[in-house]
Amino acid sequence: MGSIDAYTKLLLPFDGIDESQVFTDISPSEHGNAIVGGTAQVDTAQRVFGSGALLLDGNSDYLQYIDSADWYYGTSAFTIDFRVRFAALPTSGNLMTICGQRTAGVDYSQLALRNTAGAYTWEYVAGVSSVETITVAKTTTIAINTWYHIALIRTGDDFKFFQAGTQVGSTTTDSSEVPDIAAVLWIGQWNGGQYLNGWIDELRVSKGIARWTANFTPPNRAYGYAAGGFSGTHTSNWMFMKDMWEKHNKLWTPKGILIPEGI
Repeated sequence: MGSIDAYTKLLLPFDGIDESQVFTDISPSEHGNAIVGGTAQVDTAQRVFGSGALLLDGNSDYLQYIDSADWYYGTSAFTIDFRVRFAALPTSGNLMTICGQRTAGVDYSQLALRNTAGAYTWEYVAGVSSVETITVAKTTTIAINTWYHIALIRTGDDFKFFQAGTQVGSTTTDSSEVPDIAAVLWIGQWNGGQYLNGWIDELRVSKGIARWTANFTPPNRAYGYAAGGFSGTHTSNWMFMKDMWEKHNKLWTPKGILIPEGI
C-alpha cells in the first residue's frame, strides 16, 4: 500500500523548508503546485513523515487545485486517506474540512469533521443541484494535538471510514454516483468557510481502488518509500532537497550522499 501506483491521482507529502508555500503533487497525474490561500505553509515542527506537514490557521488558509477528471469517481471504487492533527476542533454546529468541491449550481462533495452538540462525526457528502445524494456520517472520538490516520473508502456500493486503521461505525450502503463536479478542489476549506485549524500530512487520492476493506495497520512510511530509499519517478524528498539547496547551498540525499553544486 506504500507504492505510488497508477491508481494514485493526487499525492501531497507537504515536505519542504519551514514556512514554504510550495506544495507539489508527486502523483503520476502531476497536478503541479497548489494555489495557496492565506498563510498555508509547511511546518517542520509537526509532521508524521518527511520534513514537514501542511499548517492551516483555521480562518483563511487553504490549498486549491483546478478541476480534473481525477476527482470524478462516479460509482467506481476510490480512497481518500491522510494524516490529520487538530489544533482545535470544530465548535458545535460547525465543520472543519479536509477537502471538497462545490459549483454555483450547486453540485458538491465534502469530506469533513462535524461537531453536533459536542459529538464528533467524520462526514462525507455529495449532492447534485442542492439535493444530497450520498451521506456517510460516523461518530468518532477525537482529540486535539494528536495525529490520526483517516481513510474514506468506497468499494462497490459500500462506504467506510477508518480511523487509525479501525473502521468507524458501520458500513454505509449507497449505489449513487459521486457526481462530476465542475469546480476546483479545495483542501482545508469549503466554499469560503469551514476552515481546518491544524495540520495535514500525506494526503492521497486514489481512484479505481479501495486501498483497505477491513481493519488494517496504518502505513509506517511515506508513500513511495522503499527499503534503502524512495521509489517512483517523483519523490517528495527531491522537492525538499531542491528547497534546501536553494536556501542553504547544501543538502543530503536519503542515503547521506552529498549532492554536488550545480545539480
